[in-house]
Amino acid sequence: MTSETIPSKRELIEKYGLHQAEIARLRKTTRSAVAQWDMEAPIPERRWLILRYQSRPDLFSQPPSGAAA
Repeated sequence: MTSETIPSKRELIEKYGLHQAEIARLRKTTRSAVAQWDMEAPIPERRWLILRYQSRPDLFSQPPSGAAA
């Protein structure tokens, strides 16, 4: 698992400047589904990793240095 802090939906909106509609588009889901997420609880890790990948795929295009090929 990741050691970074996983943001809440509120943090995605305030800190990262995403709107619920943008989150829904990145997640390929509906805005109403995103609206059901708890505002204060960390989003599930899998959702966070998918959002990170979809918003910054360049960070995931190559294995980290030192990783086994």
